[in-house]
Amino acid sequence: MRREIYVRLMTAKDEAHSHINKVWVEKPAPVAESALHELYHHADQVGAAYTLISLEGPPAVAEAAEAIFKQVREEVYLVLSLLGNSVGSRSIYEAHQARYRQAVADRPAVERAFVEAARVVLGGNLAEPE
Repeated sequence: MRREIYVRLMTAKDEAHSHINKVWVEKPAPVAESALHELYHHADQVGAAYTLISLEGPPAVAEAAEAIFKQVREEVYLVLSLLGNSVGSRSIYEAHQARYRQAVADRPAVERAFVEAARVVLGGNLAEPE
């Protein structure tokens, strides 16, 4: 059961990050309502998986899952706060590109912490994520 829940979180995280990246690359203004619904849907899936993990435990895995949940939530808020806005003569995307790049750069460390905590619980010896 735990493994399935952990996989659900990782899959939801990957889908959320993929959609966030897509919005950043396409820079739609205004954003289609369907794109916003999809963004919320993926964030909700991460939240649902995190809730299950927080109930199932153990605490170290729940804390690592919470970090993933918070990271995805912050990235979604960043995207939503930027859509359709501008700063002076630059698009808001250009103005906040460094924040987005840092968020993307932080993803592997947060994922690694979760995977390592989950491996301890599951007794797994999988290769390190790339």
